[in-house]
Amino acid sequence: MDIHDGPSEIVSACKARPWWASPGLLLLVTLALVILPLALESVVALAIVCLEGPICWLVMACAAMAGGWVPQLLGLGSAPWRYRLILGAALGVGLLSLATLALGAAEMLDRLIILSLVLLLAVAGLIRLVLDLREFCARSPKPEVILAGYHWFWLLAAPFLALILAANTLPPGVLWVEEAGGYDVLEYHLAVPKTFYEQGRITFLPNNVYSNFPLNAQMLFLLMMVLRGDAIEGAFMAQFANAALTVLWVAAAWLAGREFSPRSGVLAGVLAAVSPWIAYLAGIAYAEPGMLALGMASLAAMLRAVRTAEQPGRWALLAGLLAGLSCGFKYTAIPLVALSLAIFPLFLQIDRPR
Repeated sequence: MDIHDGPSEIVSACKARPWWASPGLLLLVTLALVILPLALESVVALAIVCLEGPICWLVMACAAMAGGWVPQLLGLGSAPWRYRLILGAALGVGLLSLATLALGAAEMLDRLIILSLVLLLAVAGLIRLVLDLREFCARSPKPEVILAGYHWFWLLAAPFLALILAANTLPPGVLWVEEAGGYDVLEYHLAVPKTFYEQGRITFLPNNVYSNFPLNAQMLFLLMMVLRGDAIEGAFMAQFANAALTVLWVAAAWLAGREFSPRSGVLAGVLAAVSPWIAYLAGIAYAEPGMLALGMASLAAMLRAVRTAEQPGRWALLAGLLAGLSCGFKYTAIPLVALSLAIFPLFLQIDRPR
C-alpha cells in the first residue's frame, strides 16, 4: 500500500490485512521469546531485569528523546521521523555521557543534581515527542502499518536479547573465560567510575592508567552508580546500559540499511542483532556497545548525506558529531569509524536520487 492511496484504497487494505501482519503481534511474540527463557532459566535473573533494568532504560530513554532536539537545531527537522528519532537518540545518549563528565569535573556528582539532570532531559524529551506526535497526527491520510512477511525475521534477535539480559544480571567478572577473570571490568570499566563515585569528583587517577582512556561508556556507568546510591549495587544498572546501547546499535543498522530499501533495513538490523560478538560484549560492562551504536548511527547519517539531494552538508555534520561521540567510547573508533567515514564519500559512488 502506498502512502498516497486514497481513503477507499486504505479502507480496502485494512480490511484485507491478514491477522499475522500486525506490528503489535510481532512485538508481543518478541517479548514472549525474550521473557520466557529468562523465567525458565532463573526467576532471580528475571526479577533483577524487572527491578534494575527499567530504571536504567528510563534514564537513557529520557536522554534519547531529548536528543531529538539536535537534528532540529541542525536544520534537519523536515527529515523522515525515523532519522530524527534514531539519530537523535544516539546524540542524546552521547551528550548524557558528556554531561556526566562535566558534572563530575565540577565536583557535582550529587544524587539530587543527577536526578535534576534526568528530569530536565525528561521534560525536554516529552516536549519533543509531543511536537513530533502533533506533526504525525496532522498528516492525512494515515495508512495503517501492515508488516511484510520478512519482518518476522526480527524474531531471530529475541534469543540474543534474552542472552544479553541474562548476562547483565550476573556479578561482574564471572561470566566469560576470555575476560581473564574479569580483569578489564574490575580494573577499568567499573573500577574507574567506582573511584570517581567514591571521591565525589572526576580527576586524574595516578594509580590507574586506564582512567586516561575515553570514558563515555564509563560516564554512563558512573551515572547509574550515583542514581543507585551505591557503586556496588549500581553495577547491575551499569551493565543494563549496554543492553540499551545494543538496541540502539540494531536500530541504527536498520536505519542504515533502510536507506536502500525496507527489506535491506530488516536484513541489516537482524544481522546486527544476531552477531555473537555483540551478545558477548553487551553482556558485560565493556565500552564497545556504545562505540558500535554511535558508529553505526554516524554511518546512517553519512549514507543520508551521500544519497540525499537536500542539505548533504548538514547530514555530514551530523555524521561527524556522531563519529566524534563514538570515539569518546574507545580509541579504536578513530580508524574504524571517524577516518573510515572521512574517506567514505571518496570511494563509494552512490547516485543521488533525482
